[in-house]
Amino acid sequence: MNPAITKYYNRFTNNKPVKSDKFFTQYDISEYSEKLPYIFGIESFCSRLYQALIKKEKICIYSDYDTDAVTATATMYWGLVGLGFAKEKIDFYAPDRFTEGYGMNTEAIEMLSQKYDLIISVDCGINSVKEAKIVKNSQNCDLIITDHHHLQDTIPNCITINPRLSKYYSENIDIYSAQKILNLESLDLNENIILKIENWIKKISKNPIEYPTNSQKFLSESVTGVGVAWFCLVWFGYFLEEIQVDHTTKSTEKQLPENQKYLENIFKKINWRGGLNSLLPFVAIGTIADCQSVLEPTNRFLVRAGLQLLQKNQLPFSGLNELLDQTGLAEKITQNYKINSQDLGYTLSPILNSSGRLSHARLSISTLLAPETQTAKDLASKLIQTNQDRKEMVKNILDELEEKASQQFLSNQKMIWIEGSWSKGIVGLLASRLVNQYNLPTIIISLEDSGATASLRAPEGYHLPKAMTQCAELFAKFGGHPGAAGFTTTSENLNNIKPRMSQALEEQSLNLSTQKSNYLPDWLKDTDLPLELQRETSQKKLLWLKSSDLETHLFTEIWSLDPFGQDFPMPVLVFRLSFKEISLLWMGTEKNHLKITFNKIQSLTYFRVSHEQKNIILKLINTESTFWVEAKISQNTWSGNTKNTLIAERLYL
Repeated sequence: MNPAITKYYNRFTNNKPVKSDKFFTQYDISEYSEKLPYIFGIESFCSRLYQALIKKEKICIYSDYDTDAVTATATMYWGLVGLGFAKEKIDFYAPDRFTEGYGMNTEAIEMLSQKYDLIISVDCGINSVKEAKIVKNSQNCDLIITDHHHLQDTIPNCITINPRLSKYYSENIDIYSAQKILNLESLDLNENIILKIENWIKKISKNPIEYPTNSQKFLSESVTGVGVAWFCLVWFGYFLEEIQVDHTTKSTEKQLPENQKYLENIFKKINWRGGLNSLLPFVAIGTIADCQSVLEPTNRFLVRAGLQLLQKNQLPFSGLNELLDQTGLAEKITQNYKINSQDLGYTLSPILNSSGRLSHARLSISTLLAPETQTAKDLASKLIQTNQDRKEMVKNILDELEEKASQQFLSNQKMIWIEGSWSKGIVGLLASRLVNQYNLPTIIISLEDSGATASLRAPEGYHLPKAMTQCAELFAKFGGHPGAAGFTTTSENLNNIKPRMSQALEEQSLNLSTQKSNYLPDWLKDTDLPLELQRETSQKKLLWLKSSDLETHLFTEIWSLDPFGQDFPMPVLVFRLSFKEISLLWMGTEKNHLKITFNKIQSLTYFRVSHEQKNIILKLINTESTFWVEAKISQNTWSGNTKNTLIAERLYL
């Protein structure tokens, strides 16, 4: 492997190889208790879900509106169907971003608890104490929460699955014991099955004192909402295998022939391992989209598995197949294109996110749940158009934002803070663009008559939720992940929030500055770099190369490190070119896109060249002057062939 690639890999892995393992569903059933990551409360999840299966209960999947939640809804829906639940008994509910906001809300829960027997949340609910109480008081409905976000206060009084609660449960044994209690006598089952469930619970229940919280057998806290949903379904599959009995055997009591025949048919038909593995493309998309670590072994291999299945292009889901078709990915795959994490993060994820940002996530979810090809085709087309509208909206706003952000950056402020009247559905996208450009914590706020909604993004090393706790009393709602978070508040509170957030983030920045390294290679230490590049020598994602290194074998080695994402970004290649050794081709109707050929055959494409940059380039071409490039690898598919090429992100002229 190229020494520069090895060094890049070691920056993020601390010189240790990333752990590898088989996928959990490939283990023999006799090994599952040793291999499948344990999740506190999974006994109650499986037992309660079994009741829903036996009684043919009506189930509602309570979602959210981002890509993680959308894919989690598809995973839970198709997973339940594959495990024997009837499609007509399963529905979903996603809140409206603009009228209901993030997560569960009381009005929706009151309505759903009267309509369904069981509500299963995905990617939300961990802090929905009030909503859990409403369901509890309804007496006709139960609530299961599956989530991965941080607990802010009290755990809701219901079956709650969240890998972040391992320590909480370990320190609150009585609470966990109460969590496991389920009235098995309420199930319409014969005594033999009840006994098997009881034995299974005893078998897999772990005493927190004897099962330390640092054990690798716990499901990783880095797993996303869709990942948690998938693992819950895997556990339920093992549960079904474990409690299988001969349903033709007569029992002494509670004999229900109809239920026995129903169960017998389910056990004969389901291929749950294959069915749940087919859901891994959803898991991969949601994991990349939600900015969770792809260095963490569980996430890394879930994403790899999903990519492998997408590469085969033989999925049983009409909606996802249509998205692959209409984005051109399916056609590219037939031309030796290798689908990768960038396709998940920059093509599929934004499309699935777009309806929740501009209208309602119902469109994205319905696309993934489409029962047949024509419906899927129509929904996917509408969804892709929604994403195009979103792109246009962002494009029209970015120029204004970049000017304000540049002023704050040049004045050495420790964060970028911008308020405006744009749609709150796109503030997260705007914040993401600016944090990548200026490498500073960025807070973009949408002002409305009813208050203010903010999206926060931060570079590696910052922890946004910790910063927000410094002014927690000023928020109506807040939460998220270290690098991506949000809050809602009143417009009046913003003047008090801003200085306190600035101080908290500056303190985090001071801690980071003591840990900064200089990643400039020795052979460049005496080089006179442009001032802007000098500021970036501490960025881990920059891979400094000689132009002669940019050959096919290097690109192949970089792609071998995929998936890229949170904690392990795709490298940005930095290299220097001479104007005398390149040839230019201006492209596009306005001739504002540039193809640069160097090393005789290697090409570099730079889109949207400004008028000022074009004049400089034309003036310096064929001179001895040099310029620096920041670029990423891309795959270009044309006329049945796929080859690696470079897309420039920035030229330093």
